[in-house]
Amino acid sequence: MTIRQLTCLRMFLAANLLSMGERSLLADERDEFFEARIRPVLVEQCYQCHNSAKTAEGGLAIDQRAATLTGGDGGAIIVPGKPAESRLLAILRHEVDGLKMPQGGPKLSKAVISDFEKWIATGAPDPRDKPPTVDELAQATSWEAVFAKRKKWWSLQPVRRVEPPAVKNQAWSENPVDRFVLAKLEEHGLQPAARADKRTLLRRATFALTGLPPAPDEVQAFLVDESPQAFEAVIDRLLNSPRFGERWARHWMDLVRYCESHGSQGDPELPNAYMYRDYLIRAFNTDVPYDQLVREHLAGDLLPQPRWNADDNFNESAIGPAHLRMVELGFVPVDALEDQVKVVDNQIDVYSKTFLGLTASCARCHNHKFDAISQEDFYALYGVFVSCRPGQVLIDSPELLHKNRDELTQLKQTIRDGLATAWLEAAATIADRLKEQTWREAEIVDLTARSARVRDGIAAIEDSARAVVLKKRGQSGNGSLPAPDARWSFEGDARDSMGQLHGELLGGAVIRNGRLILDGVAANMRTVPLDRDIHEKTLEAWVTLANLEQRGGGIIGLDTPEGRFFDSIVFGEMTPGHWLAGSDFFNRSQEPGGQAETAMPDELIHVAIVYAKDNSITLYRNGEQYGMSYTKGAVRPFLKGQSRFLFGQRLSDINPPLAGEVDEARAYLRALAADEVAASFRAGPASVSAEELAAVLTPEQSEQLTALKVEQSRVHEQLTALQPAGGDPWSAALADGRSNNANPLHVWRQFTTDEPDPSAEVLRERWSKLADFWRAEMTTRREFNQTQFTPLWDLRGEQQREWFPSGTGMASAGTGKAEPATASARATPNGEFSIDADGDRVVRGIHPAGIFTHGLSSRHTGVLLSPRFLITTDSISVRALGQNSMVRLVIENYPIGNGGVYPATPLARDELGWVRLDTAYRKGSHAHFEFSTNSAERAFFGAAQIVASHQVEPPRETTAPIVSLLQDNSPSSSDELALRYADRLQHAVRAWQAQSISDEDTAFLDFFLRRDLLPTALAALPQLRESVERYRQLEREIPIPRRVPGVLEAAAFDQPLFERGQHTRPVQPVPRRGLSLFGSAPFATSQSGRLQLAEQTASAQNPLTARVMVNRLWQHLFGKGIVGTVDNFGQLGDQPTHPELLDYLASRFAQDEQWSIKKMLQLLMTSQTWQQASLASATAQDIDGNNDWLSHMPVRRLEAEAIRDSILVASGQLNPAMYGPGVNVYFVNKTEGGGPKGPLDGDRRRSIYQRIRRNAANPFLEVFDAPRPSTTRGRRDVTNVPAQSLTMLNDAFVIDQSAKWAASLITDGATSEQRVRRMFVVAFSREPDADELQASLDYLTELAAEHGIAVADVSGSVAVWQDFAQSLFCLKEFIYVR
Repeated sequence: MTIRQLTCLRMFLAANLLSMGERSLLADERDEFFEARIRPVLVEQCYQCHNSAKTAEGGLAIDQRAATLTGGDGGAIIVPGKPAESRLLAILRHEVDGLKMPQGGPKLSKAVISDFEKWIATGAPDPRDKPPTVDELAQATSWEAVFAKRKKWWSLQPVRRVEPPAVKNQAWSENPVDRFVLAKLEEHGLQPAARADKRTLLRRATFALTGLPPAPDEVQAFLVDESPQAFEAVIDRLLNSPRFGERWARHWMDLVRYCESHGSQGDPELPNAYMYRDYLIRAFNTDVPYDQLVREHLAGDLLPQPRWNADDNFNESAIGPAHLRMVELGFVPVDALEDQVKVVDNQIDVYSKTFLGLTASCARCHNHKFDAISQEDFYALYGVFVSCRPGQVLIDSPELLHKNRDELTQLKQTIRDGLATAWLEAAATIADRLKEQTWREAEIVDLTARSARVRDGIAAIEDSARAVVLKKRGQSGNGSLPAPDARWSFEGDARDSMGQLHGELLGGAVIRNGRLILDGVAANMRTVPLDRDIHEKTLEAWVTLANLEQRGGGIIGLDTPEGRFFDSIVFGEMTPGHWLAGSDFFNRSQEPGGQAETAMPDELIHVAIVYAKDNSITLYRNGEQYGMSYTKGAVRPFLKGQSRFLFGQRLSDINPPLAGEVDEARAYLRALAADEVAASFRAGPASVSAEELAAVLTPEQSEQLTALKVEQSRVHEQLTALQPAGGDPWSAALADGRSNNANPLHVWRQFTTDEPDPSAEVLRERWSKLADFWRAEMTTRREFNQTQFTPLWDLRGEQQREWFPSGTGMASAGTGKAEPATASARATPNGEFSIDADGDRVVRGIHPAGIFTHGLSSRHTGVLLSPRFLITTDSISVRALGQNSMVRLVIENYPIGNGGVYPATPLARDELGWVRLDTAYRKGSHAHFEFSTNSAERAFFGAAQIVASHQVEPPRETTAPIVSLLQDNSPSSSDELALRYADRLQHAVRAWQAQSISDEDTAFLDFFLRRDLLPTALAALPQLRESVERYRQLEREIPIPRRVPGVLEAAAFDQPLFERGQHTRPVQPVPRRGLSLFGSAPFATSQSGRLQLAEQTASAQNPLTARVMVNRLWQHLFGKGIVGTVDNFGQLGDQPTHPELLDYLASRFAQDEQWSIKKMLQLLMTSQTWQQASLASATAQDIDGNNDWLSHMPVRRLEAEAIRDSILVASGQLNPAMYGPGVNVYFVNKTEGGGPKGPLDGDRRRSIYQRIRRNAANPFLEVFDAPRPSTTRGRRDVTNVPAQSLTMLNDAFVIDQSAKWAASLITDGATSEQRVRRMFVVAFSREPDADELQASLDYLTELAAEHGIAVADVSGSVAVWQDFAQSLFCLKEFIYVR
């Protein structure tokens, strides 16, 4: 072999070896490429459904090389080396119908698809020689593996500290934002647009920061300001405008789906929701740091150092969580847990989208299909939110909440001591009082008998004389007519001809032609207070009715203004055209079933009602019974000095009154028999006058009658002296003691009524009988309660600490400090009392042990929550009291259940008593008790015990007032018994003063107080007047606390995961925490975890919070976010167009700008990028049709609110008032509920102050894409549909504002040209060009002709200028910003 040949061989071998080495290296690289770029995608996206071990959908397994190359039922999907022939790429690009992979998910990114294309082009190398085992497959597709891969998503990486890039055109701007934008433009061969003109720039900036157009003087000031800082000065001015907060609060309200009602049937209102809107406005105006705003939204009520409003003395931070209540609720949902799931799902959805840009609620039924969010993450958050209970949160400062508390506490003790002293003194006289009362009763019985004899004597004489008179008249009858005790004949005045119950004409009532004339508007008549007690009675009148359609007017009745009890003859209240015995708001009323009235307007009708001793009520018409007699409740006593007769109204101040005329009215203090009513009717209203009777009497009869009437007057005076005005409480209490054996005075009755002087043995026997009865009775009651009821909580003891109080009325015993929501309840011992806020009465009684809100004031509020528990019985009973308050079982946190299948009852009693709630329907549900005061000026509640049972009846009381007295041995005489009362009462008072009173003595003392048998009125306690008046003055100064919607903390719990999201399939509980992206450790707290969630979310180390917020700010300024899907930073969302810019802004926002929203907006708006003109170059249109690289500013349509507000600005009608309750929506159609219809112009207020209700959307705002409040809407739809043009042409609001703008113009004295120029500046912030001006003038001429107006009169024509104004509103330029 020659040297040359050898050399060639060597070169060949070397080359061949080199080629083999290169091929080996390339193969290694291809395998590495597969492992790094292809296998992870296959594992995450494909292995679950296409594997060799378990599932191979479509016959395709893709977990090994051979199976992958073979393909599935449809054949091969990969042709190695030939991407164009490989169906896999078309499937990944979603180009094959029905085969869009990944299934149900987004298309893979262009970069990933490009990797698959490159892989196939290199021969689809695949080192997987065999399929994975079942264990290997499980490991590869496990959530841990998937989570680790998904956690590498760009938005979940720490925010980078990025420096602005170098650019070629460094002279364009020094703003770092511009450097990032310009670098992208240069990279894509684009140039930025020129700067916008000053008018455009000012209009753009003013709308961006305030949502309003610039005023003409602001336009002019900016035009003449040639300084380099002119625009920066404009930005500063706008950022400091109060309108800034209104504009940016409205943006934020879209995120938290702000709403003031809950939707569904009735659209129940969320009280005070508007205060959250006002909170947002103030927060944006004062530039609250965003991390603070986040904390406040999640746990503002729990922050250790909240933000206080110094001007108005309230906790701003505590308002933040109100958005958690702005959820849609079902209407009395049958399945309360299902409704709860819907609510909490919505809360999680809003939380994760608003603050994190993630769709965590997609993990409710399974692990998130695309993002690093597990199903356990969802239920960890669920536990946080569901552990909080819907409620109203107090926001006042401690100084207001505790106003005068210390001095009131001290004064109350002073008053307590004074009362004890007075009661001890009064108790010492009780023995004498009992003896005196016994004598008094005997005297009254004797005088009453004498009065009856005298009355009979008078009746005998008058009846015979009346028969003579009637015979002379030609009328039948024996002359025996019932004698009324009061009679009003209206002969010139309203006097009572039988006594002193004279009437006072009110409300336009007049007496004319012997009748009381009632106009049906306000006319009525009231008498002076009664001069005696009235029990059984008969009311009678002759009346004409002006019409038969009237409803609820009273003829004659009795009422008690303070107690609101009444008995009255009423027409048409229950049933139109029918008579009714009206009593106590239907409590004792019943439709008697009589015929409908048919009388003509001038026809006199006789009506009477008899209230008998047996509690029966009978109505008569024209002498005959009307319908059926009935019994409903007991006859109500109307007491001397406290009640009065009333004519025209069924109850004082209840209008409209009767429309008609009363000819005669009478009242009898007894129940007339049917024949007596008939006789009275036949005798007629005039009856027989005294003069007619006197004319037929003999001299002897006249002398006898005069003597009898003198005697009758004397007896009446004596009876009046023995029955003081206002009634005698001792008489009432002793009368009750006759039959009520729980009354302590029942013993006195037993000792004194039967025999004048019973023996000691007889007394001991009676005493023993009573004592034995009550011992047995109490034993029976306790045994019944113990065997039939299961105790749930006794709030008088240690179990009170398991409950959760909040409110100013829930003060710790001995501290006087209002409890936070997380404190435990504090009970007061036996003897708690409250001081009446006004009136003569100081105290009404004392309470047994329990928890009470009104210990110092009924102006104090309270909420008391039980632990969560499972309902297992048919009923639950609570021992409670209250006024303007409610007790309810809150089922699965459903907040508006007020009865029916959501057990609840209003509390309307001043003494503790058992209230039964029917829980049979709710067995198996979780619930908690809620006692709460409502928003009335005065409200209170008290609670002591809660028991469960299957019983229909509630538990029985286990003490009675008499029991305390019967504890001692029997007295041997009535005198000794009288002293026993005094001793026992003094013992009870001393124990009460020392705050060590027993249950029995509490009931005993309370009896004497509530019956006014001890001094309780200021008139009887002059020594306490100064202290009581000072107390009341201080108590009236207590402000009614301000409340906002919120959530209350209680005992938190871990929510069980619902298998497949089905609430009927709970499995293991998931500890409360945030998303596992930020750590998997449970929150270390017994509370809900909101505070920990707030800190985790607001942390500068959270990779999402700052990114999401700066992206939102960018989107509101540029029309599209750096991440276009502003609410979704997950894999279904867009990737950032400028990732380095996004991280630069996020880092600067959280660190350099200290989370200042205003500083970030200032940075963005002072960039040249934001100040560009909106005209795109031809190159930009060709290269970047979507303007992703921001070579110019986009043209943007105004939001709905800005359009409406701009119309109000243009018309000069905008009301600048800020804050306060919203204005009801003006609507044409609404669904059920939705509140009352508001004014057309919304009171001229900005749109942010228009109420947002789920069932009554504002039609104008809705047509311009205002969102419905369902979930987070970070980016609104922007449509361009015919309905918008039609709205601007036909909407009543637009037409009305056009007319008002026109009306404001015609008095300015301007020429048409001047006026057109001015209107253009107002509407568009610019003057018209020459063509526009001429076209406008020509159009005005056409309008004048259309309206028949002479050209010379155009300047004064509202119609012409209204049409022209509306035409400007209809131009696209009015609703768009360049």
